[in-house]
Amino acid sequence: MAIPVEKEFAFSLSQIRYCRKIDGLNSGNSTFMNADYSNMLLLSNVNNSIIFNNTMKNGDNVGIGLYGSYYNTISKNIIKNNSYNGIKLGESGHNRISENVVSSNGNGGICINQESYYNNISKNIANDNVEYGIFIQYSDNNHILENNASNNGIFGIGLGISDYNIVVGNNIEKNHQYGIYIVNSASDSNQLYRNIFKENLFNARDDGFNNQWDNGSIGNYWDDNGGVDANDDGIGDTPYDVPSFGGSMDNYPIWRDGDDISPDIPINSLPFVNITSHINQETMSGLQTINITAASPNIIVRVEFWINGFIKWIDNSEPFNFTWNTTTVIDDTYMLEVSAIDNLGQRNSTWITLNVNNGLPLLNITSHVNQEIVSGLQTINITAASPNEIVRVEFWITISLYDTNAILSLNRARLL
Repeated sequence: MAIPVEKEFAFSLSQIRYCRKIDGLNSGNSTFMNADYSNMLLLSNVNNSIIFNNTMKNGDNVGIGLYGSYYNTISKNIIKNNSYNGIKLGESGHNRISENVVSSNGNGGICINQESYYNNISKNIANDNVEYGIFIQYSDNNHILENNASNNGIFGIGLGISDYNIVVGNNIEKNHQYGIYIVNSASDSNQLYRNIFKENLFNARDDGFNNQWDNGSIGNYWDDNGGVDANDDGIGDTPYDVPSFGGSMDNYPIWRDGDDISPDIPINSLPFVNITSHINQETMSGLQTINITAASPNIIVRVEFWINGFIKWIDNSEPFNFTWNTTTVIDDTYMLEVSAIDNLGQRNSTWITLNVNNGLPLLNITSHVNQEIVSGLQTINITAASPNEIVRVEFWITISLYDTNAILSLNRARLL
C-alpha cells in the first residue's frame, strides 16, 4: 500500500495550464465569491481575504492553494475533479476552511502542509478522493472538527510528522484502507475524540507516540468494538485497542447496545469568543485595551491574544483583556486574533484587522543598501517625512573592519 507523502508546496506557472494567482504585494482584504473556475486559484502572501461560494473544478493542479497566507476564510466552495488536491495550504496559519465540498480530486481533498499552524478545518465534506480526505503533514496545532471524510482511496483523515492537533467530532466511514491514519512515529501529542468510525477497512492505525484517543472522559465510536457496556452509561467498560506500535488505547469508547447504526453523538459546543472593545478596520493609537467576552458550556481555562501570528498575552481568568502599547510598533495594519480554550482542549478564535496610526515619521536610507561594502568617504542620504515637524535626524553608525574595507554593519537613523 502506497502512503501519500506530500512534498514541497511549489507551483511552476509554466506547468499549470490555467492559474489565477493573487500575490500579497498587490492584494489583501479581498473577497472572491460566486465564480465558476476551471482552473486554479493560488493566493501567495495574502491575508484577511475570503474565498466563498465558488466552484473550482477540472484543474491541472489544486483547486485552491494558499502559500504564506494568514487569516483567510475558505468557505462553502465546491472543489472537485482537480488533478491534485482540492485545497492545499503551505506555510500558512490561522486560516478557516469550512463547509466546503471537496470531492473526487486526483490526490487528496484537503492538505495542510509545510509548517502550517493554527488552522481550523471544520464541517467540510471530503469524500471520494483518490488517496485521502484530509491530511495534516509537517504542521502542528490545527483543529479538524466535524468534517465528513468518507469513501477515500487510502484514509479519511491522516496525520504525518505533526503534533498537538485536535481531531474532534468527525464522521469517518467507508474509507478503503484506514479511517484515521497517524502515519509517522514523529507524530505525537495529538488528541482525537468524539469521532464516528464506521465501515472502514481498518478504523484506525497509530504509528505515532503519545497520541490521546479520548479526552479523559469520552472517546470515539467504533463500529467494530467487541466490548460491553454493562451499566449502560454509554461508555464501553473496556478500552478499545487502537492498532499501533506504541499501544494506543481509547479508554472511554462510546457505546450503543444492540444498535448497528452509529449513535447520535452530541458534540460539545466550541467556546464562544468575541472582541467587544474594537471593530474591524478600526484605526488606533497609543495604549489600547483589548476586551473580549468568552463563554462555554465547559470551563474557559485561558484566552490567548495574537498579533500578526505571534502570541502576545495569555489571560487565565476573567475579565479577559490585554493592553497593547501601539507606539512600540510601526504604523501599519495588524491582525488581532483572540482564541478561547476550554478544559477539553477545544479552541475557537475570532480576528479583526486594526490600523495603527501614531503619526510616526517615515524614514528611508536612499544612498546605501543593507550589507553593502564601502570604503573611503561615504555620504549617507536619507528621506524623512512626517505629518508633524521633524526637528532633527540622528545618524548612528557602527563600523567593523574586514580586510581593508569598512563594512557598514549597522546604520540606524532616528527621527525626533
